[in-house]
Amino acid sequence: MLNKTLLLVLLLALSLGAFSCDDGGKSRPGDLSGDVDAMDDSTDATPNDLTSPDFPDQVFLDVADTEPADTRADTAEDLRDSTSFEVSDVDPDAPLAPLQLDRVEPDFGPTSGENVVTLQGQGFTQDTEVYFGSSRSPAVVFANAHELSVVVPSGPVGTVPVKVLNEAGNDALGAAYTYVDPIRVDGVEPARSPTSGGVPFVLRGAGFDAETTVSIGSRSAIDVAMVDPSTLSGIFPPGTLGWASLRVTNSAGSTLVPNALEYTLATRLDAAFPAAGPTAGGTTVTLEGAGLAEVQSVLFGAYPASIQAKGQTQLTVTTPPQSAGVRDVVVSGPDGTARLSDGFFYYLPAAGPKVLGVVPSSGPTTGGNSVIIAGYGFDDPPTSASIGGAAVSNAVVVADSIRADAPAGALGAADVQVDTNGGSDVLVGGYRYTQPLAITQVSPALGPVAGGTTVTVNGAGFDSSTTVFFGALPASSVTLGNATRLTATTPPGSGGAVDVQVRRGTVSATLADGFFYTEALEVFALVPSRGSQAGGTTVTVAGKGFQVGATVTLDGLAATNVQRLDAYTLQFVTPAHEPGVVDVAVHQGADVVVSPDPFTFYDPGTRYGGGWGEGVAGNVNITVLTYGSNDPVEGAFVMLSTNTNTPYQGVTDVNGQLTFSGDDVLGTQTVSASKVKYSSANITTIDAENLTLYLTYLDAAQGEMPPQKAPGVISGNITGADKVGLITDPNKVRMTIVVTSQVDPFSPNPDPGSENQLSGDGFYRLQSRLGDVAVIGMCGVFDTVNGVFEPKYMALQRFLFVTEASAHTVNLNCNIRLDLPMHFKLIDSRLQEDPNMNMVIPYLYLGPEGYHGGYDVAEGDTDLVTAYNQAPLTGALAGMDYYLIGGSFTDGGTPYSLVQMEHVTDFSAPIEFGPLVGVPQMVTPTPSGVVMSNHFEWTQATPNRVDLYSITISEPTFPPKPIWEVYLPGAATSFDLPAFLSSSGAATPYSGLAYLEIEGVNVNRPFNFNTFSLRDLSLDRREAWVYKSIPILFL
Repeated sequence: MLNKTLLLVLLLALSLGAFSCDDGGKSRPGDLSGDVDAMDDSTDATPNDLTSPDFPDQVFLDVADTEPADTRADTAEDLRDSTSFEVSDVDPDAPLAPLQLDRVEPDFGPTSGENVVTLQGQGFTQDTEVYFGSSRSPAVVFANAHELSVVVPSGPVGTVPVKVLNEAGNDALGAAYTYVDPIRVDGVEPARSPTSGGVPFVLRGAGFDAETTVSIGSRSAIDVAMVDPSTLSGIFPPGTLGWASLRVTNSAGSTLVPNALEYTLATRLDAAFPAAGPTAGGTTVTLEGAGLAEVQSVLFGAYPASIQAKGQTQLTVTTPPQSAGVRDVVVSGPDGTARLSDGFFYYLPAAGPKVLGVVPSSGPTTGGNSVIIAGYGFDDPPTSASIGGAAVSNAVVVADSIRADAPAGALGAADVQVDTNGGSDVLVGGYRYTQPLAITQVSPALGPVAGGTTVTVNGAGFDSSTTVFFGALPASSVTLGNATRLTATTPPGSGGAVDVQVRRGTVSATLADGFFYTEALEVFALVPSRGSQAGGTTVTVAGKGFQVGATVTLDGLAATNVQRLDAYTLQFVTPAHEPGVVDVAVHQGADVVVSPDPFTFYDPGTRYGGGWGEGVAGNVNITVLTYGSNDPVEGAFVMLSTNTNTPYQGVTDVNGQLTFSGDDVLGTQTVSASKVKYSSANITTIDAENLTLYLTYLDAAQGEMPPQKAPGVISGNITGADKVGLITDPNKVRMTIVVTSQVDPFSPNPDPGSENQLSGDGFYRLQSRLGDVAVIGMCGVFDTVNGVFEPKYMALQRFLFVTEASAHTVNLNCNIRLDLPMHFKLIDSRLQEDPNMNMVIPYLYLGPEGYHGGYDVAEGDTDLVTAYNQAPLTGALAGMDYYLIGGSFTDGGTPYSLVQMEHVTDFSAPIEFGPLVGVPQMVTPTPSGVVMSNHFEWTQATPNRVDLYSITISEPTFPPKPIWEVYLPGAATSFDLPAFLSSSGAATPYSGLAYLEIEGVNVNRPFNFNTFSLRDLSLDRREAWVYKSIPILFL
């Protein structure tokens, strides 16, 4: 083997970082610090000097200083079987408490699952499994022995038992969780209403029940009833001009549909001017009112007029021909129908002046109201008009009509007279003066939304034609007492204050907020019903009877930012509180109602980093921890987005935690964290409500290495070197080497000393690592020119347990012939990109004793490579297998693309190795290039996308100091670093030379970036990966 092969694999080992999940479970690709410590440790092996015959060539994947006990703490098999995120540690030696499940909160949720509930009880462990009916939870978060946070699997409508299971036994709660159809809104018909409300509607969707409520904008809908589980009926309340949201609420939650319907101006017709025209038709008339822009038809009597122009307050029409007489004018459109009774007069042309009528034909004795005197012959000036002998004011005269303000007059009929140069005309009793209409009081002034309250209305001008409206609907049983008092029965209404209006013909009077519709205070549900212990979670309360001024407490602590969205919905922000289940109370005046479902405060952090929980739906919980110690980083600056203007930025609390809440905090997020004297971290485009980031403390003192345990000593005699045969080449010598197995391919053994290498048979002695080991002897040939050791035979003694400073005698015989060739075909070799050589390294897996290998590898510059001199899996090796790692490498550096395979036993045909992941090709910055606008971008010319990118930007120190650590989904090809404000408390922007390390990993199990953890970067979870490092420059 050439020296360059060893150097390449050493570079690989250094770049992989530590794969144990200790110290926070964080893999650190590209972190050389652990390896620098290993090189300084006298008990660790260093790369052998290939030029000396005393040190044959073995490939050591020296990744980190990992003792056997540490490695076994998180074995590959353990991690592969784990389905839970560990939040806190458990003493493995503590006796197991009896397993008991006491409570599930909340005890209901959607059939789609994926919501998170809290289980309370005792005896919980990190390995506890949870079942809802027969369905296993896809993820369990261990908080402590008494609490679990559990992701609910999907299930059909109905109630199921919940079961917990671990090594201590199992326990179940019958009928503990109910699957409900989530509320779904498909549409509302009609999708428009006049601002006055009162229009019946039908709402279609799913998940409705008899307790379901509907609100439009900020008001509750009227008289809502369930037709069936997919249909509701009701009446629109009054609203504000424009688009309005619709909210549907019941005990299953609350669903908001923005811009669900449009409030429009109610169609109203006030006047037609001129108000008279000849029977031949053809008169251009302006109709005045409101809500006229959508009018589709205009009738004069029974005949349609021609519409010439439209506007919200005016229509221009041309009259149809009619016989002489007075006609109603009626306009119709999608916003309703309006009628102007006796609004237009047809006449046969004749000499004038002639008064035909007044529109309207009555008005208050106080005068000042606008009237139109209809007739003809009015255009012979000077023209004047009077009502009851008193002149009108502000007159506008045309040939057929006079528009003016009526004078004050005495109660009763009054003559209407018009005078012109051509003569005069009087319409006897053409106008009637009426009592002014007024409303001053309603008693009682409140009643239930169901209606049915008998009230007395006081005012003036009431008569037998007077009607009363409460908000959108008319009252029933209106009984006239006298001109100043009437009684009525309230209709159903919208919770809260409504206007009360009395109407008499075309005249109306309104008492603003004259009646208050009440509902009993009730709380249905909290959404969400759990939140971070840091506080700051925005919670929606579904219920009814909510009024302005309501307050909320959680375990006696006041919630902040309490808002009444409508009569059925409150919103508040939680205070900070230690983990646990607490009561939530709504306070309204003297009334206090406790939610049937408590609120659960929990610790959203996870020692493995990354994301977990439901998708982001208004709240994101951030935890910032210190790499290596898991200590919280208090005062870290955290922000969503990379825009410094984002409103979502702040600093972490004493627990290193912070929650961002907002209506626009939805879906995928980019979160960054930074602090002075720490590295900065970023997770890009992730949709998970709980995110944990690790920062590296950069000012930590290196300190002294801890005392090392004394190695064991193994010695004995080895024989069988003569099997190698006669050596005739003067540059080659017979050599025997005795070693112990490695814990894994990435953990080198202690320095064995100088007595483990012989020139043939004889006595050996070596220093051994501690724990379960196998002793391996290799008899072969060493080439003194190129430094390659070629093993020919192997001796093996298994099942030796070495303790500190212990001594063991093991005699060996090289009797296993190393004659197995291993042929490999690399799939999607990356030689067409930056790498220039392919290599596969076999390791014999010895079970609990670890691994042996690295002395002979397959390498070459084609896709077909072969490793010779491997041990066949027969005889003493029957039942064992090989671990393989390899791929495409770059001579003297990076990039490289790797694949690993476990438990390989069949070498009868070439092994397909791959496919290999493509190497990222930098677009910006290029190698040694300047970082522009904090933007990084690359391409990856391969269909073999990675699942996850881990990117580290480090100072070129020894050991390197991380500046930024960034995690992205595998489909990403770019990211931007945020520009922190100098006053934020974040780390000072870096300038100068740095190294950019990009690592893309394919995970060997189902993967979702929204629930990734840093354990997904550990070696046991990798199937394939690519690594590249380049120098870059920050200005």
